[in-house]
Amino acid sequence: MTLLGIAESETSTGVLLPDGTKVDVIGVEPILELDALPDDDRQRMFVLSHWWMAETAELVTLTLFDLTKRDGNVLARCQLRLARLARPAALVAAKLQSIETRRGATAAKRESDAYDVYRLLRAGRLHEIAEELAGAPADLGTWCVSYLEGLFVDRSDQTARWLRNVSPGERVEAGDLSALGALMVEEFQRLG
Repeated sequence: MTLLGIAESETSTGVLLPDGTKVDVIGVEPILELDALPDDDRQRMFVLSHWWMAETAELVTLTLFDLTKRDGNVLARCQLRLARLARPAALVAAKLQSIETRRGATAAKRESDAYDVYRLLRAGRLHEIAEELAGAPADLGTWCVSYLEGLFVDRSDQTARWLRNVSPGERVEAGDLSALGALMVEEFQRLG
């Protein structure tokens, strides 16, 4: 596993990086069998979003820098690693389905999942994300846009509070969030 080369330790679901970041590793089947998908929406979206994330991931080279001061000198170490990174639309899908399924001890993570979706949509790739969601497997794209509309448009006040909790210095207003959600829905519908 590539991550074990930079991980501090393994966890029950993945690895722990030296800075405390937990990275979950989820195995997926190489071929998606639509007939075998769960009937339950939550389970189906989990399977679809994670399979799609793995299927569409792009191979990139990560350059990792470690700067260490010793006796006033700065030493720079650099490592190159190849990794497969998920496409923005697949990340949006995985984050949206996670918001829907978080309960108990992980319920608070819904706020950071919503913030991740917000940041991905605000990164200037709205058309690209809508286009990729329009080509997502089965009913994943339609479900995502419907859920996003509920989260960003219908429940914009609640979601804006979540985003402010995650990033207090960033002033996210419900109206701006609603407008962003409406733009995403409009772009998706235009493509369909």
